[in-house]
Amino acid sequence: MRRHGTRNFYCIIIIFLYISLCRIISSEFQVYELKTYNDGTILVHLVSDAESTELNCRKPILYFKILHPNGIIDSINLNVTGIIPDFNFCKTRIGNVYDNYIKVHPLTRGTIFIMYINSTDFSSASVYGLLISWKGEIISSTFLKEAIFQNKIVLSPGSLYFPRNRDITSFIYVTSQPDTSDIIWSLFTLPIPTNNRTINLIREGFIKNDGGSFVNFVAFLTAAGDYCLVVARSYTSNTSNTLSSTPMLDITLQIHLKVEAYFIYTIETENTVPSIIYMSAIENLNVFAMNCDIEYSGLGNMCQLYFVNGLGVSTFPFTLSIVFHSSGSVGTAVSNDLELDIKATDYLVLDPLYYQGDLLTIHRPQETGNFIYGYIINATGHVVSNWTIPQPLQTNSTGNIYGILPDNIITYAMQNGVSNWTLNFEKLPEFTMIDDNGYFNPQINSTSPPINGTIPIRTNEIIINYKQAVTLSDGNISVFQLQDVYGDSLLRQTYSGNSGYCNVTADSLTIKCYILESTFNQQNTEYYVLVEPNFVRLNSTEEPLLGIEKLVWKFKSNMTVTESYSATIQSIIRLDTLASARFENLTTDGKVEFVNQLNHELAVCVPVDAKRFYSEAAYQYDPSIVEKRILLPLTIFNAPINSSMIENSTDVFGDLNVLIRNSNLTLISRMNKTKSLDPSFGIIRARKYT
Repeated sequence: MRRHGTRNFYCIIIIFLYISLCRIISSEFQVYELKTYNDGTILVHLVSDAESTELNCRKPILYFKILHPNGIIDSINLNVTGIIPDFNFCKTRIGNVYDNYIKVHPLTRGTIFIMYINSTDFSSASVYGLLISWKGEIISSTFLKEAIFQNKIVLSPGSLYFPRNRDITSFIYVTSQPDTSDIIWSLFTLPIPTNNRTINLIREGFIKNDGGSFVNFVAFLTAAGDYCLVVARSYTSNTSNTLSSTPMLDITLQIHLKVEAYFIYTIETENTVPSIIYMSAIENLNVFAMNCDIEYSGLGNMCQLYFVNGLGVSTFPFTLSIVFHSSGSVGTAVSNDLELDIKATDYLVLDPLYYQGDLLTIHRPQETGNFIYGYIINATGHVVSNWTIPQPLQTNSTGNIYGILPDNIITYAMQNGVSNWTLNFEKLPEFTMIDDNGYFNPQINSTSPPINGTIPIRTNEIIINYKQAVTLSDGNISVFQLQDVYGDSLLRQTYSGNSGYCNVTADSLTIKCYILESTFNQQNTEYYVLVEPNFVRLNSTEEPLLGIEKLVWKFKSNMTVTESYSATIQSIIRLDTLASARFENLTTDGKVEFVNQLNHELAVCVPVDAKRFYSEAAYQYDPSIVEKRILLPLTIFNAPINSSMIENSTDVFGDLNVLIRNSNLTLISRMNKTKSLDPSFGIIRARKYT
């Protein structure tokens, strides 16, 4: 289940996207697959059969179209000769359905992650991930894991799991050995665009199969920021597990199906003991598809399992919804009948919808192509309706040619003729969240300010009222300033729940958080508060709760008449010890470039027009301390005359002092040059050093 708050802007621009894409896709290219980012950006992976050779291979060129929410379309034509081996671009056909080793993922906003195989040699074949920017620049290439072989043929890369609806720092790669069904996983850091953009291994593990004849798995990010790998195993009569006097069943049974949850922590190195979250003595049941995520009401985690008869019967006997806690204990398990025509050769894909429910698609390869049938499933596992796309959707690719956008809009590529394609948009049904007050989190009762409320400029506190008693935890609460209708925003401040800047009232139902004076410093300006999962935990169960997503808790500062005139201020800022040493070693031009960039970043942090700041590369060491720390001059010009909406120089000076002294909470510590400033110094008027 995914939730998102960008409900208002996407429908406004959807017509522009549709018109543009119809114009840019030519008959030379086909849509191989389509991916979506959480902000509404669409990534279209294109291929060209016109470039195919007699060996059924294409040129080693990656073609992408990136459709941004503001209607801008970027193109990438990246020649990867010598980087990705040519055999990755060769097609394997089943009738008219083709596949290759290239697997594309919308890893983070601004990047594309391309998995490929580096060799077909048994001793050296490995899975790699090529990270590129939306500009087509190669950022890094990362070894993920040794490749898997079956019958001496190297297989395509495994599965990649990462959050699509929250900012996080890791992803998990999972694959299985086809001969043993052993599962191998590797946990990696996500790249940080403003700092280190490389991908590094955190930890890895191995889950040995205990005799299961059919194994399925899925991984998801928990509210606490760790991963949970859920593994379902089916056992034949010869390999069934015997369990006696189990906590779930008080008799000896031959277990033919077992579902386990492995919690994989990003910090701890030891592997956790798996928790059994479901068992069944019914024979010939296979978990054919499943989707797991955070249970939105705060009860823990939830898995939706879809069962098929292992003997080849073409209908699902039932679906099962399992709610389980982070401790591994099971809360509830509810089954439902699900009557759908499933063939033995079909494969299923589950895509979580925004707000609640899933999109279940049945992919049916045939001689004339791959036929896709879509069904809307509610939170309890019932089929509500077919999707709104003409049924079936046909493609000659095994890649998904549809994606789900904010506000439950589905976009899909439609083939017109042999190789002409257009992109279409349809609205999918939405399910009402029970007991929700507009925050897409039924545990939140209200906030101050309320959604779409108004605050005085320089407000110094925000409040969240919960329905059940909570305690503060590790997740962050962050304030952003909206900059345009497409959701682009500027970080104003951020800290974790247990940082000491928030406190809980005596009844444990209300959280009050301190706001820096520099945060709400702009008049008539829209802001929003982003609350990460695990900002608080329920007192009763210690389960981490979901937060409030981007653009949901929005409000606006009011209009205030301020003193527009204030004299130009001559001020001084100080670099920290390490930055001072680096600055001194720069060339004259390098020092000028550093100062200019520093002024620009300071203007972004306030925010004010960069023309309000001026500084020369002249500097001196601070004579008041022993350590060598460089002092830099900074001139703050006053606002233009009759500009009561713009901060005067005195206010800008005060905001800079707050921002720098609290740099660990603000954008100052996250930008390339401003992070070099000494927070213990802040900013002072120049006369103190004359």
